[in-house]
Amino acid sequence: MWYSPTTDTRGRLLVDFLTSHGLLTANEKDDPTYSGPTGVSWNDITVTKINLAHKIQNWRVSEKCTQSDHKLILFNLMIHSTKRNSERTASDSTRKYATQVGNWNMFHQKTYKHANNGRTS
Repeated sequence: MWYSPTTDTRGRLLVDFLTSHGLLTANEKDDPTYSGPTGVSWNDITVTKINLAHKIQNWRVSEKCTQSDHKLILFNLMIHSTKRNSERTASDSTRKYATQVGNWNMFHQKTYKHANNGRTS
């Protein structure tokens, strides 16, 4: 499910768990996600619900150097906002946060600004 060249008992157990819960991996055939003293492996996976898998696009392992043996996993998440979605009402009595009333334009601007200020070139 995540293109590892080897299969072991833990991998088979994980596959059983994912399939029994309607989940799958978004990993694409790419480089290993871990490279360290014990070798390389594909042990970092991106898990999603089956009905949302099409929203994850351009999944890849970054070549950017990090302070970890695990490589960065990058992907694009396709989110389509519609007026209908912004006007929905909370129907779930267990809802913890009222996300529909947030100032999402300001949130996106501030997170984008923060992310770009933290870059080093």
